[in-house]
Amino acid sequence: MRPGKTVFMALAALCLCLTGCGRSAPVSPAGEPEGPGITQGEAAQQDEAMRWADGYCSSVSGLVDTLATMPVVDPSSQQRAFQTSGELLGAMVSGLDRTLSGLGGLPPSPVAGADKVRADALGSFTAIRDRTAAAKQRLEAAQGDPAAGRAALNEAQAPLADVSRLNLLAGFETSPELTAASSRAPACLQLSTQGPSASLTPPPTSGR
Repeated sequence: MRPGKTVFMALAALCLCLTGCGRSAPVSPAGEPEGPGITQGEAAQQDEAMRWADGYCSSVSGLVDTLATMPVVDPSSQQRAFQTSGELLGAMVSGLDRTLSGLGGLPPSPVAGADKVRADALGSFTAIRDRTAAAKQRLEAAQGDPAAGRAALNEAQAPLADVSRLNLLAGFETSPELTAASSRAPACLQLSTQGPSASLTPPPTSGR
């Protein structure tokens, strides 16, 4: 699941300025089949995996919600581009911070390999968060210097491109158990309804 087209709208605005489910299975007596070949203990493990996947998806869904309502870039002047680009980058940092907090607060996963999936996601999100914060700082420092401002606006495109390449559920496909858990988790199902182009980016660029 990757971000969609609206990130390119934000990138285009900067360029313009520069150039001008989840129901639990019924519980049966311990050790008895829950369904075809499923015991109570196995059903309980599946439910625990589903809850973990739901927490994971809730964390990244929060980022989707945050970035979908970010301020748009106004390229009508360099001053407005500075201001609105800074606001956009600030919103990205806040959204990434909340996602990192949610992922970091998850308990150890009952599914083999899932903790590595989370660790890899934390690494990816942290790197993008740090690059976004750095771009915002460079943008703020360059105000009042037209040449430096153009360079800073150009550099501000990098974290947007990073977001456009994110795979929200990277690694889930490597574990059949994790894939099955995500197919029952309400937050994961909500993400999947957005399709492979689920947007992590601001709304289309417009003037303010």
